[in-house]
Amino acid sequence: MVRNVEQRPVLFALVRELLEHERLVEFADSLPTRARVSEPALPLLVSALHEQLGRALTILVPEDADARDLAEAAAWYLGPERVALLPSRGVRWDSGLQILLLLFASVTLGGLGTAFGALVGSLIIGLVVELAPVAGAPGDLKYASALVILILLLMVRPQGILGRAERVG
Repeated sequence: MVRNVEQRPVLFALVRELLEHERLVEFADSLPTRARVSEPALPLLVSALHEQLGRALTILVPEDADARDLAEAAAWYLGPERVALLPSRGVRWDSGLQILLLLFASVTLGGLGTAFGALVGSLIIGLVVELAPVAGAPGDLKYASALVILILLLMVRPQGILGRAERVG
């Protein structure tokens, strides 16, 4: 839907001016590509790219607060009805790391190559992790207790609880 110039936000004049530069056209034609843009200029550039390409843009910003700021600032240039914000809901670079640590400890503790060993290892690790706060382990230190159990058992029995002591290779 094309809007009247009178209905555009006041700051749209800056977007219109940026649209006249050939470097923006070259940049839009070369997308997807990498670019370094200063944080204060990012909303203006995003707004100009939206107008130049004539379609919706998906922009990934590392922090939800930064994404909110970018969407709000782009709305000053384009109008609030043309901007949408979809927050990540807490997905971070280390999402799933704790469960991966527990899975590794469980499978290794039970013995590599045995499904029943992985089951036994996961029961042991699960009990240790859930009972660690009762024993006085604060906060996320309960996950470290799983690694301590793993290290202690591997010092005594390197193949794990149900693994076989055989050499491969």
